[in-house]
Amino acid sequence: MDDFFKDDGTGALNAEELAKLRERLVIKGKKKDLYVVVYTHQVDSPIKGLLDYCDKITFWTWFAKDIPDMEKNFSKLEKLAPDKGKLLGCYLWDYGRQKTYSARSYEKTMRNRQKTA
Repeated sequence: MDDFFKDDGTGALNAEELAKLRERLVIKGKKKDLYVVVYTHQVDSPIKGLLDYCDKITFWTWFAKDIPDMEKNFSKLEKLAPDKGKLLGCYLWDYGRQKTYSARSYEKTMRNRQKTA
């Protein structure tokens, strides 16, 4: 579920609706995982209660300027949902500034981050 969380931490569905959706995610007797997208600017919002209904989280950095803080933000997410599977996404577009962000720039940012850590 992309763009699921609102700025106030509520979701496009409430807890009861998510529970019903999860019940429907059984195909031929096999439970399918419910994925949700979380962005770095959402990790300080009250989203934990709704994350409890999801199985996997894809985590994305919206603003390229926040990439150096990726480890810190991922740690916040880990505290919110320690038992959930997580996938780390990597944009090559800076949505916050509406311009490209090259793989080279991303790599340079991460290398600089490692040197200062």
